Amino acid sequence: MSQGKTGPDPAHSERITEMLERLSDSPDTLNRLMERVYDDIRRIAHFEQGAMNVPKIQTTVLVHEVFLKLFGQEMPEIRDESHLKRLTAQIVRHLIVDRVRTVMAQKRGGGVHHTALDDLGASQPEQQDMEAVVAVEEAISKLEQTDERLAEIVIGTYYAGYTATELAEITGRSRRTIQRDLKRARGWLKLEMDPSRFPGGAST
Repeated sequence: MSQGKTGPDPAHSERITEMLERLSDSPDTLNRLMERVYDDIRRIAHFEQGAMNVPKIQTTVLVHEVFLKLFGQEMPEIRDESHLKRLTAQIVRHLIVDRVRTVMAQKRGGGVHHTALDDLGASQPEQQDMEAVVAVEEAISKLEQTDERLAEIVIGTYYAGYTATELAEITGRSRRTIQRDLKRARGWLKLEMDPSRFPGGAST
């Protein structure tokens, strides 16, 4: 992850939160909100292109899938920008993991030429890479049961590429606290799995 990445723009966050509050009163607000968050979602999709052990899904396809989940007919209630970013990370997480598990199941069936990842415009990853995705997901799921706070920042780092500064903004904690939590999370995950499968941690 790039060390030169800037943190969240407070004014940008305030505008998004304002729009979320006005969604029910103004149909036009949804279109403007979607324009505001498009770049954020696209950046996350670009991160996935270079992320470890993640199928390379076309950026435009992943952005479309995330948009459908966020702003489709079953649009979830979104309180503010921090909540939006949390939801986005979770949506990307489930899209990636669900597709990988489906492909693994299809391959186990044998003789399958068209897989779930083809539908997302994704390159076919190696078996060991798909197994790594599942191993990371199982470790995060286990962490969620014991420490949701740590799991949240791991999800934001691994699936969305959020920096420590962004995670601090999203969670309302200090960047120092986030960095300390990430260190704890990596220590825990090392006990659960091969540490080479987990990224080195959020940048500043």
